[in-house]
Amino acid sequence: ITSAGTMFYTLVLLAGALYMCSCVGIELIVNHPRNSDEFPEFQQLVQEHFGSLPQSMLTLMQFVTGDSMHAIYRPFIRNDPFLALYFMGTILVVTVVLMNLVTATIVSVALEQAMQDKDLILSQERLERQRIIKQMRRIFESLDEDGSGLLTLDEIQNISLE
Repeated sequence: ITSAGTMFYTLVLLAGALYMCSCVGIELIVNHPRNSDEFPEFQQLVQEHFGSLPQSMLTLMQFVTGDSMHAIYRPFIRNDPFLALYFMGTILVVTVVLMNLVTATIVSVALEQAMQDKDLILSQERLERQRIIKQMRRIFESLDEDGSGLLTLDEIQNISLE
């Protein structure tokens, strides 16, 4: 439950990165000179993967998961090698950098939670020690028959095992 906030912000960061990369992709690919009737294969690829913003974001989500992304970028790069820069940048940002950031954030939260758990355990142990000390003080005070604050050998020998 403590990771819910981190996971939410990670999702927002991922959506933002996908949105930005999708906008750049649409500008580069939809407005590409090969996206014309002269190149029907390229035009079909554009419509299939970058026809709209949601479709582009869904396509780039495949990059996040690593789901057959080569089937998406290879045909585009075959048509225009310059698009390799866009796809390499997208892979670098979305897949490598962003996922490493997500992993680092989750590990950081887990370590922080572990430290809080350790602090809680230490606090509980301290309270238990204080409770035992109070209980032992009461026992010694009850054994101190003359109220001197010291236990004598006679007072210890007079302990009854009731």
